[in-house]
Amino acid sequence: MIAKNKAALALVLLLFSAVLSAKMVIIVNSNAEISQLPKSVAKGIFTGDIKTLKGMDDMIVCLQEDNASHEAFLSEFLGMTGSQFEQLWQKLIFTGKAMEPEKFSSDAEVIKYVIDNPGAIGYINVESLDNRVKALLVK
Repeated sequence: MIAKNKAALALVLLLFSAVLSAKMVIIVNSNAEISQLPKSVAKGIFTGDIKTLKGMDDMIVCLQEDNASHEAFLSEFLGMTGSQFEQLWQKLIFTGKAMEPEKFSSDAEVIKYVIDNPGAIGYINVESLDNRVKALLVK
């Protein structure tokens, strides 16, 4: 019994450290006019408060489904848990204040969508970043 508890604790700690060590970047189409965002604007975009950016009138928010990248992004950029974030978006959608964001299961899917849709903005692990998309400087 003690060995099982130790193994379970080790797994939880390993997953938690993976989430904390993941460095996330916000990405847009390589032709987007913007190259940086204040952190407050980034938060506003992904919490549904900001719906347009310079040159991105038809902005499409791209989220990842519940995975390590999603949890790391929520922690690093929004200071929220997955359940807080989900409740926020459910309320926005139910009240008609926002459309449901596009959801993807991997960094590669987000990159492909951002490449194909000039108004898309999403996030990926920095290790997945390549020159087909533009990473925004968030300060």
